[in-house]
Amino acid sequence: MIALDNTTRKLQAVLAGPPAATNPKAVVVFYDVPREKKESSEDYPRRTQLATLNGATHVDICDAPSRSDVVRCIEHICIFNADSGALTISVKIDESGTKYTLKQHAVTNPNSLIYEHGAGWQVL
Repeated sequence: MIALDNTTRKLQAVLAGPPAATNPKAVVVFYDVPREKKESSEDYPRRTQLATLNGATHVDICDAPSRSDVVRCIEHICIFNADSGALTISVKIDESGTKYTLKQHAVTNPNSLIYEHGAGWQVL
């Protein structure tokens, strides 16, 4: 489980270099859980955040939780490479400007770098 448990902690993605023609798109599915959780995770509505990566700039793909009494749980990440060549994609946690790499992988066209809670990372 990737958990953003701080209002200064967000999820970002970045490319090792610019794509030849097409920027990859990211889709993140998450849900927020109160710190004093009493129900199962299925009881919380899922939300989706969309983003477009743009070369060597760190792009927010999932915002930090807006309240300190909430943990943002990342259920699914999909970053699709529609570019003509391979792209090296890094997914990171940003903690007040300090980056922590979760996964870095070269992804060829037309594949996706995918994280699924319970299954981990894979390229499909």
